Amino acid sequence: MVNQIKPKEQKVLQQAQQLLSQNNAQAAKDTLLKYTAKNKASLPTRYLLALSHAILGELQQALPLAEPLVKTEANNIEYLKLLGGIYHGLQNYDSAISIFKRALKINERDFQTLSNLASSLKEAHQLDEAEDYFKQSLSIQPGQPDALTNYGLLLQTNANLDEAIKLHKKALQLTPEHPNALYNLAYALNEKGEHSSSLQVYNQ
Repeated sequence: MVNQIKPKEQKVLQQAQQLLSQNNAQAAKDTLLKYTAKNKASLPTRYLLALSHAILGELQQALPLAEPLVKTEANNIEYLKLLGGIYHGLQNYDSAISIFKRALKINERDFQTLSNLASSLKEAHQLDEAEDYFKQSLSIQPGQPDALTNYGLLLQTNANLDEAIKLHKKALQLTPEHPNALYNLAYALNEKGEHSSSLQVYNQ
């Protein structure tokens, strides 16, 4: 596939990848749209465009770009992870779960897929299965702030506040200003009756 990409498109791909690495998804999207408006795009270009839309929260624009990628290359784990993430963002959790499980058949130790699957299962209220996948993901890569606080939130649902608080604090050790971890920690502390500590965290 890479060999079929023309030099002009390869240059656009490199520019977009660099912009995404600099957390500038808007500029990456603009660069890719300018190219695709006049040229037929390869799968990697369409993937980066879908990814840019998704990062910007433009999920309705990302979805029709991502779905054909998976139909064309059913065993590309990056395409599957992107599509699963879009489905999750659109609250189509059943489809997200299905896609993430397909991705795990390609690489059962992909910690991001395990974590994303766990998050979708949690939102679908399949809590026991979600907990199992959170544990698998964190056993492979413990340093995941998102997975840690999402797992903590699941434990809060099961009224396991002490363990939830530990997980939120661990997430904040990795990313001190993680907004979800701060909110979840404040909420857990409040539920436990530690109102003064909860207020301090809310103020953060």
